[in-house]
Amino acid sequence: MREGATGHATTVHPLLQNFDEYGWVGGAWRTMLDKREMRAALPKGTRAYAWVLFRPETEALSEMTRLVELGRLSLPIGIRAPLRDARDAFDHMRRRLPGRALIVP
Repeated sequence: MREGATGHATTVHPLLQNFDEYGWVGGAWRTMLDKREMRAALPKGTRAYAWVLFRPETEALSEMTRLVELGRLSLPIGIRAPLRDARDAFDHMRRRLPGRALIVP
């Protein structure tokens, strides 16, 4: 993402956890509310917010590792939080603190 971008990348869409916690209808509703809350918390002038789903690819990850080792690619991490403390990571983003927010299992 470009400098100053606000986003969220995950291999597990929040909808799945919301289904587990609130059931099918309640989970879908909770996911819509979550997205609305995140959009409302975005800095003024931000036009879009979306969850991104991806599947890791060995070749792409190897190339990224090579570029990191060469010093041609960096991703400064401002906070690393376990999933149970994900709100801390989102708070980091809302406060526009330096570095990316990384949520780990």
